[in-house]
Amino acid sequence: TAWRRAAALADRDWRLRADGPVPAVADDQRLVQALLQLADNATRYTVPGQVIEFGLGADDGVARLWVRDQGR
Repeated sequence: TAWRRAAALADRDWRLRADGPVPAVADDQRLVQALLQLADNATRYTVPGQVIEFGLGADDGVARLWVRDQGR
C-alpha cells in the first residue's frame, strides 16, 4: 500500500487514519503516486519522530485522501 511504502521513506511517526471503507472509481496507480509525492514532501519538512498521517474518509459521497504533517 502507499502508506507502507511511504513509511520506508524516513524515520517518522507514520500514522493511518481511515473512517472506514470508501468506495471510489479511481486509478489506483495514480492515487499511490500522488500520495507518495505528498509523503515525500512531508518528510522534507519534518524531522525524525514527527507525525505524518495518511487519511481516508468520505464527505457527502466524495472520497477524501490526505497526507498531514507537523512540519513548517
